[in-house]
Amino acid sequence: MIRPPPDGSPSEHGEGPIGSSLRLWMETIGDIDDQTKVFELGKWSYRAFYGEEVSSHKENLEFLRILAALLDRAFRTLGPEDLKDLKECLEGRGRFFETPFWEHPIFRGQAHYLLEKEASAGRMPTLLELLLTAHELEASIRPNLLRMLWIARRSTDDRSKKYSDLQLNPTGRQGSLGHAVSGLSKWLVSKSRHVLSQPEADEFRSFLKSLSGGDPDQISAEELRNWPAHRDFMIGKKTVVMNFHPHPGRRMLTDREGVTLWRRQTLGLMALLHGFKVMFLVHAGARCGDIRPAFLPE
Repeated sequence: MIRPPPDGSPSEHGEGPIGSSLRLWMETIGDIDDQTKVFELGKWSYRAFYGEEVSSHKENLEFLRILAALLDRAFRTLGPEDLKDLKECLEGRGRFFETPFWEHPIFRGQAHYLLEKEASAGRMPTLLELLLTAHELEASIRPNLLRMLWIARRSTDDRSKKYSDLQLNPTGRQGSLGHAVSGLSKWLVSKSRHVLSQPEADEFRSFLKSLSGGDPDQISAEELRNWPAHRDFMIGKKTVVMNFHPHPGRRMLTDREGVTLWRRQTLGLMALLHGFKVMFLVHAGARCGDIRPAFLPE
């Protein structure tokens, strides 16, 4: 993870915003209507984060291509007020500021790298893996799914909510992961036929199914975020039991190797959504002008 793709390293490309390739970034932002260039930038960012030897590459890259097309359709609908709201939020001057947005992805990659070293040595850092997974779902995945929901709606010309409106719930707090997945599922059923082919809709449906935990022995992304965050789990010598509240609840039983698998699957999802975030930012930069986060530490 956090490795350059084989066709070029960050040092060869130079580094663009949030760990992207500077060369590809400059080529893309100067020709933002070229969906292929946007996709190539997102693909480079995804592969640089995740590495090469990953079985899910094909499916993830197909989905990333679908997201590139939705981004193009969505950003074409944005007027001056939409762009103003978006720019203010990304810079930290609006109603919503996503604190992990501008963090370099290497910081999250380092945490996974350390846990991979422990796991490969036969030491099972189960507690740290659960806590890190919950963090990633909250910090890396939840806001990107909400961003994806906004893009999906705008791609079908739904102008009812600005960027900040969809990132926040009615009380002004950050929207939940479950709300994002539910909203995307409803959009897919009701609106997606206007912008997606049937194979693309099937890809989108498969992506959402991986997050929803519909099968009896499957954990949802929201549960995997909430249970560790609320310390609703118990670690045994070989097993982990989750979800004790409210009693009796639906117990989720796994082994400690299963926790490592959950973390690795979450890492793959993070990489995919990192590629999406880079593509989102290059669209925003091309249309909003220079975007400078107000609270980025030196």
